[in-house]
Amino acid sequence: MLSLYYFLDNKPFPAGLMWGLASLTGFYALPWGLIPIGYYLLRGERRAGWFTFPAGFLLIFGTVNFVFLLLWGRRYLEPVFIYHLIKPRGRD
Repeated sequence: MLSLYYFLDNKPFPAGLMWGLASLTGFYALPWGLIPIGYYLLRGERRAGWFTFPAGFLLIFGTVNFVFLLLWGRRYLEPVFIYHLIKPRGRD
């Protein structure tokens, strides 16, 4: 909700920071960021937002995940990322 608030208030960097925090709590928050990125790309007068919004996201989400990957490697990668990418087999 804070990310949406900052997005509507035309503050892309704090909106990206809040999106990063939300994405740390659950990957279901990741797709939400495509809407503001698309908005900033399509709006000519707000082109700076298309860079600062993802920069805020990467500052939080990227840094935390990078540190955990450095500390625990595959023991972090498999249960956090690989688990969400593996699709269950369908019924026969």
